[in-house]
Amino acid sequence: MRVKLTVCYPYYRHREMFERHLNCWLSWPRELRRQVEFIIVDDGSPEALQVPLAAVNLRHYRVDVDIPWNYGAKNLAVSRATTEWVFISELDHMLRARDAEKLLARCDDQHDRVLTVDRKNYHPDADPRYTAKPHPATWLLTKTTFNAVGGFDEDFAGAYGHDDTYFVALLRNQGFRFEHDPDIVLANYSGNHTYADADLTGKVSKDTTRNTELLRLKLQTRFTPKLQLRFKWHFVGRMT
Repeated sequence: MRVKLTVCYPYYRHREMFERHLNCWLSWPRELRRQVEFIIVDDGSPEALQVPLAAVNLRHYRVDVDIPWNYGAKNLAVSRATTEWVFISELDHMLRARDAEKLLARCDDQHDRVLTVDRKNYHPDADPRYTAKPHPATWLLTKTTFNAVGGFDEDFAGAYGHDDTYFVALLRNQGFRFEHDPDIVLANYSGNHTYADADLTGKVSKDTTRNTELLRLKLQTRFTPKLQLRFKWHFVGRMT
């Protein structure tokens, strides 16, 4: 059974959260695991991620420099994918077996389609606005579609916000269609509430002032697609 889908996650100082994901993936039926590869990009965490050996098809990359809000980590993940279809999300959203199976069923030849999915809270004090609502940085799409808009604009790196806003704007401007599948639901775990090691409060700024102005300027200028990786990185290892 061939690999049909690459699941891409950036990682930054979320060891306990990553371990929860890995345990979830290991619980999948073998036939399902054989159709999916995972790519984890450690975005320059001060404490490098140590990935234990386990029976899952996972490749681990690491960015050599700790760049705040380095959206290019997702560019690296997609560029390393061996499948045409990729699923991009973030570590506080878990992909369970039933939903992975549904994603695989949506990997067809409609390459002009971008799929969004819902999420459901799994911690008691979560913001209710995040229940049954698509995450703005989670999509199923093809590498062809991703590369057509140059991936994520790394001009936004270094500050928080609007990388996904601009990415979606570029996709829409290039004529790609968006579809929503309410039957695929990610398990939403808030790192700041669930995992002590994921609490980055006071350690990274979420001030959107700089990127809000950058977004305004970007939307007024001519777009030239070009995938960029403006940082050094290396391949750490592979699990099989």
